[in-house]
Amino acid sequence: MLKDFNDVLVAGKSIIDIPTQNIDIFCMEMELNTQSTIESQYKSMEKYIKTVRNDLIKSDIAKILATRWGKEPSEVREFLRVAGKIDTDEIMSEFKDVYQCINEMEDRVFKQTGITTGLPTFDKSIGGLNLSDVFFVAARPSSGKTFLAIEMALHMAIKEKLNVLFFSLEMPAGAIYLRIVANILQCSLFELREKIRKKEIDYSLIVSKINKYLKIIDTPALTMQDIEERIKLANTTNVFNGNVNVVIIDYIQLVSGMSEFTDFEKNVTGLNPMARRNNVLLIPLSQMARSVKSWDEPDISNMKGGGSLEAVGNVILMLWKESENPALTEIDRQELIDSGKDNVVRAKIGKARDGFEQRYFSLYADKKKSSFKECYES
Repeated sequence: MLKDFNDVLVAGKSIIDIPTQNIDIFCMEMELNTQSTIESQYKSMEKYIKTVRNDLIKSDIAKILATRWGKEPSEVREFLRVAGKIDTDEIMSEFKDVYQCINEMEDRVFKQTGITTGLPTFDKSIGGLNLSDVFFVAARPSSGKTFLAIEMALHMAIKEKLNVLFFSLEMPAGAIYLRIVANILQCSLFELREKIRKKEIDYSLIVSKINKYLKIIDTPALTMQDIEERIKLANTTNVFNGNVNVVIIDYIQLVSGMSEFTDFEKNVTGLNPMARRNNVLLIPLSQMARSVKSWDEPDISNMKGGGSLEAVGNVILMLWKESENPALTEIDRQELIDSGKDNVVRAKIGKARDGFEQRYFSLYADKKKSSFKECYES
């Protein structure tokens, strides 16, 4: 099986020799294969065709279904045309009356779908996160974005039993897993490397904790459309036992198509609809502008694409490391090291659409345990 371009080249083949299939058609066939009767296939396609946007793909789907069902292509095209329309009852259901709105309001207050991150002060301050929210984590490089994302992913997968899909656009899966395994085993990266070299690790603990709930995609240069296609694919092929609940993107500026300002605006404004369409908590990590120092308290306006990100995000959390300030004296720096505060990362809630109780708190990067926890030093 050829899993990437390198495998294709090693096999002496060309990319053009590899058969391809449109993602909508692939997902359709996977969905049809789960249906045991023709009637159930009809009902399934009535719903599925509404998710297909390209008219040419719809035409191809009609030909495939005509062959599969033994129908005339024109008959199937008419079936899909009617099914693809939003009927009156569906439109009417969009008009929410006061009772429906009150119920949804109370759901948000009681957080019946609330998702916690494992950071008690943060979770209590915002009241938890929800499916369909967009939650940005922003910082300068080496300030703990990925470290924190892994900590949250493990909490959500292990403690909350949520299906987490982690898009690592910067580091390969092996590098991410070094940090994940070290976190679970509560050891440093150095200790883990030594254990691996000496073959002293029993991976059954890692498998039992996260195999069902955490998947990583490390394909570089994915577009936002690519990412959404993979979410849909995971939902239709039983990659998880159920649908994807949480999507982490590390990091948003590495998504293909984000280089030009106009493209960035278009892609970022599509994050909220994407989270709602797929009913996921979307956690994009974001870089700060180069003008911001890693030791300075940041502001939302310092985020790359700040205005767009601020408009889209339900919650924005920003990180910085005061201990990296070059203005600190050697005595101050040694005091930080002696007290363990050189690994303290400051955190600030820049935005929480439903409000927050406490804006500032601190995190401690425990390198000996490869974990990121709240700490309570001033």
